[in-house]
Amino acid sequence: MICLLLLYDQGLHFVIWEAQKRSVRLILSFVNNFQDFGGRARYVQWARDAGVAVNGEDDFCTNLVVKGYYKNHILRVLTRINSMTNVAYKDDPTIMAWELINETRCPADYSGKTVQVSVIYTLFL
Repeated sequence: MICLLLLYDQGLHFVIWEAQKRSVRLILSFVNNFQDFGGRARYVQWARDAGVAVNGEDDFCTNLVVKGYYKNHILRVLTRINSMTNVAYKDDPTIMAWELINETRCPADYSGKTVQVSVIYTLFL
């Protein structure tokens, strides 16, 4: 769905529409922990490309610029209007749940505190 930073295609519009027609409910993940489909690493790379000093993927949980990119992505997705159903994603009953990050972890901090703080930050957008 996300092609470039905050530039999206319409592939997910079709998937949601097809799911709706079949009475299927979806759980959508905002980002993958791993590099499949971009993952955390893509947000860190966008920050690096913008001249931000980042060290690695774990900066997804700690760097304010990277977290800002993620916050903007969430807001953009939630307010996106599906061109096939004319319903905002946040209001679409086909989407029964949102996953903040698939298989979240921060190997630099095995205590879980960094991820916990990052999740709390995300919840209070």
